[in-house]
Amino acid sequence: MDQLITDLFTHAVSHYWKTRFGQSEKQKSSGKTDQGARGAVTGGAQMDGFISAFTKIIIDYGIDDSSIFKKKVMPCQGFIVQRKIGISL
Repeated sequence: MDQLITDLFTHAVSHYWKTRFGQSEKQKSSGKTDQGARGAVTGGAQMDGFISAFTKIIIDYGIDDSSIFKKKVMPCQGFIVQRKIGISL
């Protein structure tokens, strides 16, 4: 399992940097450049390799794929939201 994790995260880190570089280059070629390194991250998807790695690991440890939510907006009501609407615990 250690080698699998090493391979998954090696791929994830590689994906991260390739995506960042690609997004930065794409933005430069479009003529619309953001300030500093912002253009390398505003396109999204640079963390997808890590999402895939974590997903593979937790599925291997028995979490059902139907319990894993990726690229989906999920309401997450917690302490901060409750405090904002005046609910005290």
